[in-house]
Amino acid sequence: MRFDICTACQKVWHKHLDESYLDMIKSKYGRRLITLDEYTDDIANHFTSFFRKKTLLEQAFSQEFISTQFGNKKIEILSVWCSYGQEVYVIAHYLSKFLRNYNILGIDFSKKCINHAKRWIFRWESHDKEKTIKTFKDFFWDNVIFDSQNSTIEFRDHIKSKICFDTQDAIVFNPKLEDKFDIIICYNMVLHLTPQSAKNVSDNIYSYAKKWSVILVDHWPLFQKTLWLKYKNYRDIAFLEKNI
Repeated sequence: MRFDICTACQKVWHKHLDESYLDMIKSKYGRRLITLDEYTDDIANHFTSFFRKKTLLEQAFSQEFISTQFGNKKIEILSVWCSYGQEVYVIAHYLSKFLRNYNILGIDFSKKCINHAKRWIFRWESHDKEKTIKTFKDFFWDNVIFDSQNSTIEFRDHIKSKICFDTQDAIVFNPKLEDKFDIIICYNMVLHLTPQSAKNVSDNIYSYAKKWSVILVDHWPLFQKTLWLKYKNYRDIAFLEKNI
């Protein structure tokens, strides 16, 4: 069944998005009729990439940082609104250089995003194929399989085995995730939410984090309003202790 954009907004996630973001989506569709799945997929943030915030991720998932913060214990990582999963794979790549005992869960409310992430295969679009292949080879080494004819990369089994993707709404509390994660990443979507929905996400992340945890966020003021005790803040990296 297809709906006009205003009706679709009312049926899916309308109360969670701020007015400016809703206006942008409405102007995009105009009078065109869409399905609710199309609308849900469109409000999900698909604009991620393998090399977004590369410097930050290099620091946060370096051997020095991980060893200092967590020692040799097993590390559980949550990526909120993981989109197509590119950053999840980048994190697994960094950790694979020095760590074996870790797991990463990527969640997103878009089934399209999660289904894409679960394929393990990514296609690139570039006019300079050789340069693109070199860029990926220099970065991922032997963690991926290249198919230059079809312009795709596929991650190898030792990377896949550390990653799980699931369709979940970060605004809705999931008791199965409570007090489970050492590191949580939450980029891009929070600043488009209403204050109440943003607080729900922040509260949920607080519940999902272990007592000592690290969160990486790009809209830190929203997270300051919840029950964190900030230990140190370096750019987008916050070291946090639960106020319990």
